[in-house]
Amino acid sequence: MAENSASQQNPEFKADAANIDKQKMSLERLGLAIGDLLTVETVSPKRKLNTKLIGFLSGHSILVASPTTGGKDVVLEQSTPLTVRGMVRNQAYAFSTRVVYRSWQPYGYYHLAFPSEMVTVEVRKTSRVTVNLPAVIDSEFDIGRDEWPKSAVVQDLSTNGAGLLSRQILGEKDHEIRLKLNLSISDIHRTIELPCVIRNGLVVDKSSGSHYLFGVEFENATSADRLTIASFLYEIDGDH
Repeated sequence: MAENSASQQNPEFKADAANIDKQKMSLERLGLAIGDLLTVETVSPKRKLNTKLIGFLSGHSILVASPTTGGKDVVLEQSTPLTVRGMVRNQAYAFSTRVVYRSWQPYGYYHLAFPSEMVTVEVRKTSRVTVNLPAVIDSEFDIGRDEWPKSAVVQDLSTNGAGLLSRQILGEKDHEIRLKLNLSISDIHRTIELPCVIRNGLVVDKSSGSHYLFGVEFENATSADRLTIASFLYEIDGDH
């Protein structure tokens, strides 16, 4: 009965249909690999936990390592409802499940109910969403202008890059910087820090004086961070 309930509450990604391809897919077709990183979300309390795929047996269960937060294991009770999210290549996916069994021997792992289906979306690098997010910028480059870190506002965001508006010069073309910002997804708050490369910059006039607009590309962003950005963008786009 609980398994049917979970499938009926299959999570949806919200987004502009022009920017993503959304479809339902089976776990077998998705192409997950042992060791893939997964994000597990609990409802009460609302938490976002990290885990890894150990394996699965089609139609039976999914095996994952003991979820962690802040490097510490988190205990999940049997029958706890969960939403699992992850990313494979350029596809973000999500499915509802529940804890069916846990074991601490010879190491901590969990069996999760096997989902009848999941929702997947293709993440396109060109899809940008207008936002207004305060951010902190840091760098090891000495550009001779003020001290690090510096403040900026993220004006547009995608899984591949961002547009940054700042009163301060953040660097020159091809300079490496680090972008730190806070994102909220379904009342779950997460801070991410992304290595970036400045691709372009220009001076823009505002009523309060000159500002600098920089286009940056994310470099070596982790799958977990890209998934966080994708989930955030889908959620705010669906609210418009």
